[in-house]
Amino acid sequence: MDYFPLDVHRLNHKYVRQRGHRMPLIMIKTIMFQLARALVFLHARSICHRDAKPGNLLVDSETGVVKLCDFGCAKKMQPLGDHEPPEKNVSYICSRPYRAPELLLGSLYYRFHVDMWAFGCVLAELLCGKVLFMGSSTVDQMIEIFKVLGVPSTQELAALNPHFTSMPGMTASPWSAVHGFQFETATPSSPTSSNPHGSDYFQRYQALHVKSLQWDSVLPPNTPESAISLIGGLLRYTPGDRLTAAEVLEHAFFDDLFAADARLPNGNPLPVSMFQVTKEELEVLPPWLLERMAVSERVAKENQASTQPEA
Repeated sequence: MDYFPLDVHRLNHKYVRQRGHRMPLIMIKTIMFQLARALVFLHARSICHRDAKPGNLLVDSETGVVKLCDFGCAKKMQPLGDHEPPEKNVSYICSRPYRAPELLLGSLYYRFHVDMWAFGCVLAELLCGKVLFMGSSTVDQMIEIFKVLGVPSTQELAALNPHFTSMPGMTASPWSAVHGFQFETATPSSPTSSNPHGSDYFQRYQALHVKSLQWDSVLPPNTPESAISLIGGLLRYTPGDRLTAAEVLEHAFFDDLFAADARLPNGNPLPVSMFQVTKEELEVLPPWLLERMAVSERVAKENQASTQPEA
């Protein structure tokens, strides 16, 4: 395996803490495009990564090559059968800041949508220069999501976890009377509570019953409309409403990568591997995008050749 000197978490920290600004937009697009391609490859093979985050993205900032790593949480998902009961999975998975709401609510029957939620969180983090949802516990993480997306409707709650039994702020009961945060877990015979008895969360949080915020008020003022649109298509409560990895690759947010003069922040051309189409992509991407990638692959090769020192 090739050596990669950094991961995206450290690269982001390098820009924000040492240089005082977020990562250049072209670098964000380069990273996220390659992550989307990795997820297309995995999902086409029925593999859910379940821990996509900046620390699991290896990057060579000189060449722009990115690799998704750490498959310790990955799982090959069973196909959805018409007559077979859905497959149960472990809900306590994925690093908390990137954990999808269905996981936080204890769903055992999730699919690849959890990776797309994580993708949206990573993108938002790179655009903001900091983690978007940083909770200190399962309940706290949901509260942080509430502050941005609002409290989920009963329909959204059912889509996240049909087996969910109760949630603070979702019933007509007075907040101070809510003592449990209970749901079916990986061991359904042993109900759990993440909300200690007697805790008065109303005193700590003013985020309940709030409406969703507009993404342009959450993200930095200079965030492109295409980035706002992409995040809005990913960070949604209903799992099936989130963009797929293949749909992400089609998004206008990545248009700049296909320009003939596209360059990394250091002036180097984009990596050829970014545009080399896989067998899996041939089956799921539209012809116009495949052609676009083929053209960009040729351009990237020419640009790489022009930067090589003469013998």
